Order: sequence, then structure tokens, then C-alpha cells
Amino acid sequence: MQKTISLLSLSFLLLLLIAGCSKNGTNGTDGTNGTNGTNGTNGNTILSGNSDPTSSIGNVGDFYLNLTTDSLFGPKTASGWGTGIALKGTANVIFSNWNTAGTPHDSTIDGSADVIAYLLAPAITAADLDSASFLVYFTFGAGEFPLPYTSYAGGKGSVISFIPTVGQFVITRWTFDNSASIGFGDLQYRFVIIPGGVNVPDAFRQLAKEEHVTTID
Repeated sequence: MQKTISLLSLSFLLLLLIAGCSKNGTNGTDGTNGTNGTNGTNGNTILSGNSDPTSSIGNVGDFYLNLTTDSLFGPKTASGWGTGIALKGTANVIFSNWNTAGTPHDSTIDGSADVIAYLLAPAITAADLDSASFLVYFTFGAGEFPLPYTSYAGGKGSVISFIPTVGQFVITRWTFDNSASIGFGDLQYRFVIIPGGVNVPDAFRQLAKEEHVTTID
């Protein structure tokens, strides 16, 4: 004989299943907090004011800028600030009139066959070779041109350039075929010498790493 399950019995079974599945589990225990890390080293500071710094200003490693004299002090050491470095120099630019370069002749420089000549410049010293900037211009009637100058004059590519030495500039002309076959012709030159002013100290390069600037009234 076939047995029939009533709707009431099915409903009761479903309620029991739902009640069993909906029972909440027990929450786990939270982990303990980790140990706090140590504080990092304080960064250096760029200080500034209208007079030179006193020993009580700033910490070791700081820099200081005198806004009145444009002098930079630092980095400060355990002994103090030391002597400031003037950041504002004087130009004292030297320039010449137009002149010809003398004694043209063939020469070899670093394996290159050149035609060279000498432009007198008594103002150039050995110290200038280490710190000054040099500019040389030439003219042949069609305008003024800075060296080095590249052209195809004479049917060959060539470069006119210069080498500063004590008391003179060596004017060079090198042809692309390394033949030293093109001279200078009727050229005139003038020069500009810009002496070095203030030597940037190695410590000054550390300024790019600083994090903030503080002004002291």
C-alpha cells in the first residue's frame, strides 16, 4: 500500500532543517597588536635669516642662508657653523675686439689632421682653465657665428672650433676626410671670457635632499 506524506509533515521537516542551518558559529579571538617601530632620524633643515647664524641656531647637519649677504653656512657640525660661502659672485666678464688668428699651419691633435692658428688672449690664466667659461665668435662678412661652426666651404665638410690655453686660443679647422686641406681664409675672431665666481661646495649638493625650509626672523 502506497504511503502519502502530508503537507503538514513536510513543512515541519523544512522548519527543522532551516533552524539547524541558521545556527551561528563562535567568533574567533582577535590577534595581538604588533610592536611599534622606532622613529626615523630627523631630516636636516635649511634655515635662513637676515644675519649670520649664532651657535644656538640649528642642529648638526643643518644649513643656513644669510638673506642679506647671500652667504650659505653649513652643514653645521659639533664645532658650529664655520665660515659662510658667498653665493653671489661678480662676473668680471672679459671680451675682445675683432682680430685675426696668426701663424696658421698644419697640425695633428688627438689623431685629427687640423689646420690651426693662434688668437692672442693674454687674459687667460691657468686658473681660468679650471673655472672660467669661454666663448669665441668669427665673421667672414656674412654675419657673426659662434664656434664651433660646421660648413661645406671649399667643397668639403669641415668644423672650425677652438681650444683655450694660457694666453691664447688655438683655433682649429678639421675636414671630414681628415685631410687638413681647408684653411681659414680671411676670418676674424673675438672672444668672451667669463671667470668663475663662486665654487659650489660638495655639501651644497645635499640641499636637494632636504625636506623643508625654515625662516628665522
